Amino acid sequence: MLGPLPHDLDEAGLSSFLSACGDIVHVRIRRHARTGASLRYGYATFSSRQSVDEALKLGGKVMDGQPVSVRALVRHVDEVHVRGLSWDVNEEELKRVFEHCGKVVRATIRSTKHGRVKRDFHGFVQFESPKSASKAFADMSGTKLHGRSLTVTLSMPRSTHVLNSAKQGDDRAPTAVMIKHLPPQVDDDWLRTTFEGCGEIVMARVQRHFRTADSPGTGNSLGFGYINFASPASAENALQMHGLNVAGHTLHIETTPGLAYSSEQ
Repeated sequence: MLGPLPHDLDEAGLSSFLSACGDIVHVRIRRHARTGASLRYGYATFSSRQSVDEALKLGGKVMDGQPVSVRALVRHVDEVHVRGLSWDVNEEELKRVFEHCGKVVRATIRSTKHGRVKRDFHGFVQFESPKSASKAFADMSGTKLHGRSLTVTLSMPRSTHVLNSAKQGDDRAPTAVMIKHLPPQVDDDWLRTTFEGCGEIVMARVQRHFRTADSPGTGNSLGFGYINFASPASAENALQMHGLNVAGHTLHIETTPGLAYSSEQ
């Protein structure tokens, strides 16, 4: 992770800055979900540990008069997160499906409970090499397994300390997410229970139709809500649940500035 970055730096510029370090798999600059403005920090994924070590040597280098901090989130990314699994897929089958991308070290399946009965099944596949994980990320999204379409993303754990060390100044990394397309039966407790695995939650709130001067209000859900987390890392983890299907509704999740609420909201 790198930051603070110049306001006008784009992904091509970041790639150029890191090009001498080695083979770059992916770069991304984090941006405000609504305005598209740079949040002045970004991520880079390399194909080897050696390249990560070379990138760390750039820490303190000046860009546009500002020293850039470089921190390793992980030495290499060798794992993918697989969403959209059918309930009857087991770990051995998940491993076999991904073996054509490279040697699989392990495959695990987890479930997230929604309400009293419904569960969402997802898994993690760890490879022997980062290149295999990158191939799975590039090739496997959209693959059908037991009639369901898989969503595959790189699994990259992030620490709060690393994020806060690399991101400096007033443009702070977002700690809140906005969740759209919620089913009408979802309430605050459901939001908190479903997303608590992403990290410490400060507040979870489904937006509702409350009384105003012009309307008596119904209390019904408006179909979206917000979660404030204690750290940017937790908000980033919540983004991994984008596309989750809940009672026929596909959730849309994006980061948003931290929000404060009164008891009437």
